Amino acid sequence: HQSLFPTDTLLALSQKSKTIERQVCQRLADEGKIWNITTTPQSPSSSITTNSKNLQLEQQNAVKYHEVASRCLGRLDIRHGSSPTPITTSSSIIANQFLMPLIHSLLGGSDATLVYAGLILSFPHSADQPWHQDGTALFGDDE
Repeated sequence: HQSLFPTDTLLALSQKSKTIERQVCQRLADEGKIWNITTTPQSPSSSITTNSKNLQLEQQNAVKYHEVASRCLGRLDIRHGSSPTPITTSSSIIANQFLMPLIHSLLGGSDATLVYAGLILSFPHSADQPWHQDGTALFGDDE
């Protein structure tokens, strides 16, 4: 049984991800930002997206820094600690002999370009995330 990625690479990525999560969440806490939803008997998880108190918290605490952005309460899109290439430059990720042919096939050619890599954190009971664009435009305005 062969793994898609080497175990040591996955363990290193996992450890780096945990470190980045701690750093970002601590900095947001230091800034007084609320990024996570906690449920209470008065606010069960089933009413998270319709609870006006949580919607107000979301509006007041939305963050959009270069290193991290909140899409909604409980979800963080993190670039801190990453680079324009994946959070590792390991060829086992970027040039994976099994993954890259699949990506090229799905995207219609071998000119697929990695634009951005980072972390997405979705905490328990997070609100529904609105639609948003994650990358650059596929076609120019004149195409």
